[in-house]
Amino acid sequence: MAMEMRAGESLDISENLTRAIAPYAMALHDEFLHSHCSSCFRDLPSQRTCVVSCMVCCSVRYCCSDCLSSDCQVHMSSGECCFFANHLEKASTSCTTEGTSDFRAALRLLYLLEMHGLVSSDSINQSSRIGGLSVSGIREVLEEGGEVSERILEGSMLMSSARKMRTQNAVVFLNGLTVEMVALWAVMINSVEVQICEGRDLGIAVYGPNFSWFNHSCFPNASYNFILAPWKEDSVSDKPPYRAVPASKGIASDAWRAWQFEDGFTHAVGKYGPRVVVRCTRPINKGDEVCIAYIDLLQTREARHSDLWSKYKFICFCKRCTASPEPYVDLILNCDFRKLNSLEDAVMSPAIENLDDILQQAISQYSLGATHHLFLSECCFMTPLSHFLLSTGQSMLDLVQCIQGGAGKNVSEAKFSFASCSVSSAQYDSIQHHQFRSTCDDFGRRMLSLSLQCWPFLAQSSLILEKIKNPIDFSWLGTTIFQSLHLSEEDSANLSYADGLPISIEEQKGCVLSLAICCINFCKYLASICYGPQHYVTIHAKDLLESINLGQ
Repeated sequence: MAMEMRAGESLDISENLTRAIAPYAMALHDEFLHSHCSSCFRDLPSQRTCVVSCMVCCSVRYCCSDCLSSDCQVHMSSGECCFFANHLEKASTSCTTEGTSDFRAALRLLYLLEMHGLVSSDSINQSSRIGGLSVSGIREVLEEGGEVSERILEGSMLMSSARKMRTQNAVVFLNGLTVEMVALWAVMINSVEVQICEGRDLGIAVYGPNFSWFNHSCFPNASYNFILAPWKEDSVSDKPPYRAVPASKGIASDAWRAWQFEDGFTHAVGKYGPRVVVRCTRPINKGDEVCIAYIDLLQTREARHSDLWSKYKFICFCKRCTASPEPYVDLILNCDFRKLNSLEDAVMSPAIENLDDILQQAISQYSLGATHHLFLSECCFMTPLSHFLLSTGQSMLDLVQCIQGGAGKNVSEAKFSFASCSVSSAQYDSIQHHQFRSTCDDFGRRMLSLSLQCWPFLAQSSLILEKIKNPIDFSWLGTTIFQSLHLSEEDSANLSYADGLPISIEEQKGCVLSLAICCINFCKYLASICYGPQHYVTIHAKDLLESINLGQ
């Protein structure tokens, strides 16, 4: 029984497809239990007098009494408190080393579904779903054995032990499956990592059909991001409508009941949990399927399929995975960007490990060119590109600060803004596709020009990097790939004489700063499209640009 989400109307880039969806269940990762609120996921206040804890297990903490009162019923009644207080000691070392957030989220999920009559033996046996969430493949996983099977078996026993404090009859499905096994597997394949700030996955969350029914594609047309719930939420009637609707050839009754239940869920259990919002990253016509990415897209087809099978037990047959011959993006991902086709590589390779920080910046800049060409080939890469541009821009800013003599005087000349690059802060504004492409073209031309001028400076003193004539020329990868770049005559001319550009060292330093500002500006633009103006990537890029202005 395949579920999917389709656009209820035609949509442009950067439009929200969903409102902020509350989770069915969530759980902080073990390492954040004492530093973040288990209800709203915010940092705990520095004043210890404001922090409150569960008086029984002392394992979960809350930032205020409101969060405590909103979460205590789920924490106590689901068995999570008992899990911490009495039953975690029964877990094996390997189990606790991997963390317990999936066990705890499964306990919370099971409690919620039971309280609303969304767990039944008939539904799981007939439709491979529980509360609208997919649990297909669990029998195959248990039969295969291995680490995942062992974790399901041990986790379900710990959950069952913790739930014995509740006087409810156990639900056992066919073939010996228990309700705890099924709920844990539902968490494993339906949960997403909650990332509120750069580089930190605070915990996991499981969302209902409004989110979980978005299928994966390696060529997605939408992305998602997380926001923390406001302290005082508006009424449901004030919220925007969903612009993606469910579609299925066959559907179980409990799945529809889950869908109907979810709409009124925001003010019920899990009131303060992290919300998820889905946004368009490409124009979508009415009736088209809306897909997101479950995994890192900057991988080869083989790596993506391995990742999807190990985590979700399915093989992707999207447009990108079934293309023959492979699209440009996969051809270039199969190449080793540091293989320079030289007999000296074997002799010089140990030097790569000893490159200092400045040379690492040069390598990053080289990678930027490749990443940008991937983006121009497939716009679905704007999400990873926005993160890459942010780190690259910040690295180049650090490099500029380390250069003796500085390049601050070049900032006024270096500033570059896009005529069509402003993204309104209004929550539901869209961007026309022709404006988006125009902005991308502006950025591409600017990056090409700056990169050609920066490269001699970045690559100096490294025999390895100097063999790369400039960071935009990919002709060494083969004529097929090179021809697919569709460079203009002007760009081709620039490539042909990039070896000896008549530019001084000071001007090259200024170009590094220019390129940093260009990258951060474009990162801010892309992040606003993918995530919205309040996302941490967008805010970080804005802060970096403001810090450059204040430093002058």
